[in-house]
Amino acid sequence: MKPARGFIQIVIVALIAFALGVASIHFLQKYIQSKEKIGDQTPTIPTKHDPTANWKTYIVEKALSTSRPDIKYKYSLKYPQDWTFKENGLTTFFLPPGESYIKDKIPKSIYISVRDSRAAVLPVYIKYKTIREVKIENETVKILQAENLTTERYLAEITRGNYVIEFTFSKDLDSKYDDIFYQILSTFKFL
Repeated sequence: MKPARGFIQIVIVALIAFALGVASIHFLQKYIQSKEKIGDQTPTIPTKHDPTANWKTYIVEKALSTSRPDIKYKYSLKYPQDWTFKENGLTTFFLPPGESYIKDKIPKSIYISVRDSRAAVLPVYIKYKTIREVKIENETVKILQAENLTTERYLAEITRGNYVIEFTFSKDLDSKYDDIFYQILSTFKFL
C-alpha cells in the first residue's frame, strides 16, 4: 500500500504545481496587459484657458521722434478680436466695439503712448496711488490710479532704455473693461 500512497502524494503535488503554474501565467498575462494599457495612454495635462488666445496681435516699430530717429522702439501686444485701433503719432488707441476716434479728443479707450525717457514724468499736481502690481517682461510694473480722475482711470509705465511706454485706461471707459486692460498688459512683449 505504500507505493499507492506515494503515488497519490506525487499526483497531488503535481496538480498543485500545475495549478500554481496556470495561476501564475494568468496573473502574469493580466499584469502585462495592464502595463501595455498604461503605456498606450497619453497623459492628459490640464491646460489653463487663455482668454487672449483668439485675440489680434498688434506689432509696432517706430522711431521715437523725427529729432531722434536713431532711437527706435518695437513691441507687440494682443487686443480683443472685436476691438479696433487708431494710431496718432506716438499714441495708439485701442477702442472697444461702438467707440470711435475723434481727432484731438481722448476716446473711451485703452491707449499706449511712447515718450522719450528724458521727458517730464507724471504730472506732480495729480496724486496717484498704486492699486496693483503686475509682471511684464520679468519687471514688476505698478498699476496706478489717479485720485482725481483727470484723463485716466489706470496707468502703468515701463521704461526701456531711452523711452517710456505708458499704458492708460481712459477715465470714461466703462470699468467692465478692467480685465481687458490687465490682459492686454499681460500680452505685452518688447521685440
